[in-house]
Amino acid sequence: SQSQSQSQSQSQSQSLTLALTPTLRATHARLKRLCRARGNARCGDCRTAHAGWAALPHGVFLCIDCAQLHRGIGRHVSQVKAINTGTYLWYPDEAEVMAACGNGAVNRELLARHPAGAGATFAPGASLAEKKAFVKDKYEHRRWAVDIRGLEEAAAAAASEHSSDEEEEGPTAAAAPLQMQASPVVPSAAPAARQRTVKVP
Repeated sequence: SQSQSQSQSQSQSQSLTLALTPTLRATHARLKRLCRARGNARCGDCRTAHAGWAALPHGVFLCIDCAQLHRGIGRHVSQVKAINTGTYLWYPDEAEVMAACGNGAVNRELLARHPAGAGATFAPGASLAEKKAFVKDKYEHRRWAVDIRGLEEAAAAAASEHSSDEEEEGPTAAAAPLQMQASPVVPSAAPAARQRTVKVP
């Protein structure tokens, strides 16, 4: 009967929830640790304390007020989830994005060309419209961003080319060490998870 079918469906749903509970608890515990980590404890946009929210797929930790700003610019740009309430479903791969990114890496990429640098935030006394414009410029339009992934690929290509040259010229370089040139400085790798697609519950 219909009532039996509904009862079985509810039972299966409850069993699934119970089965996922250990994983969900572990994921929430990890997110809370990340939220308290250096650089993430303050909001990535306004720098106030108590960053108990996050925005995907950017991997930035936010306060509740800035989370509302992100919600206002649309889910196609930012999906906000609470960390400190325990009421939002977080998937493990979403937690991986938060771990790979974080406020420091996000702001170094998205605010690289801002006059105030990675510490840029709203102007004192900014209106709601001005705050929303800042968030849209930062995340949707990427107005001040640099392509970290592109820099990494260029650096890797340069390093590979230089390594090949050294292998070909090895005997000559060993015979005349005074003619060797210093290796080019290669930027350190930055997290490459910025554009990763995450599952939406």
